[in-house]
Amino acid sequence: TNFFDSLFIYEHYSTTYAKDIRSQFLSIMEMALDEGIIFYNPVPKIKLDKTMSNEHMTNKKDEDMFLDFDQLQYFLDSVKDSEWYEYFYVTSFFGLRREETLGLKWENVNLKEGYLWIKVTVTKGVIVDRNGKPKSKESTRRFPLTEDQIQMFQGIKQREDYYRDLFGESYKDKEEAGFIFKNPDGSLYYPDTPGKAFKRAIKKCPDLPQDITLHGLRRSCISILVRKGYDIKQVQNWAGHSEPETTLRIYTKLKDQESKQLISENLIQDFPPVLRKMVK
Repeated sequence: TNFFDSLFIYEHYSTTYAKDIRSQFLSIMEMALDEGIIFYNPVPKIKLDKTMSNEHMTNKKDEDMFLDFDQLQYFLDSVKDSEWYEYFYVTSFFGLRREETLGLKWENVNLKEGYLWIKVTVTKGVIVDRNGKPKSKESTRRFPLTEDQIQMFQGIKQREDYYRDLFGESYKDKEEAGFIFKNPDGSLYYPDTPGKAFKRAIKKCPDLPQDITLHGLRRSCISILVRKGYDIKQVQNWAGHSEPETTLRIYTKLKDQESKQLISENLIQDFPPVLRKMVK
């Protein structure tokens, strides 16, 4: 516990980065336990102190990086012809974490009744765990699907069937079959692949924030929900936050930004105009 606290106090790491380190430690210690090198693995009982992380993290700029509705529409339109369109769309519309989108399986999408379940995650430690559990019980959630979204998933399935026939025996779905988002040859994405694809895609949109990460699509969804007037509980349920404090912090920050923007727009109407001195 003291080691992970030091990551926040002295290294100023984010909670997400500390979770990745914890995941790697967990895998290493599990291997050591299996080999008989140690007789007890203490890592599962270690809880990360989110309050300490927020207090000591110096670079909070990434938390503020998200796309507004118009920017998100522009981004999705820019990738509509790429293999990543559906992945980015699902991530942003449902506000999913990277590991949740990667973990979507056909068995969790009911196209007949029109819903999808978040039940499996794909995480990276020393090894890639493709059958992980959601972050918390609140993260296990069900979303309704619109007719357009059902057609989108049907299109993904048709494309998968096309590639399966095209690649024939070399199609790689014999192990861990059922994942929706994967390479054309059926091989599964490595957990870092979507983030790299997003980085390439955002570079092609120079008018959008270039520091935004893939996780920014999740924050974009949350920001749109807040600006649409949904309350904290509704946002928490949609995003799958285990603690209302997480939703409240994001909610309060966005409402503060919205309030200041509104004040600025109203104030400028009555405030004296800026007097510019021309420079020759």
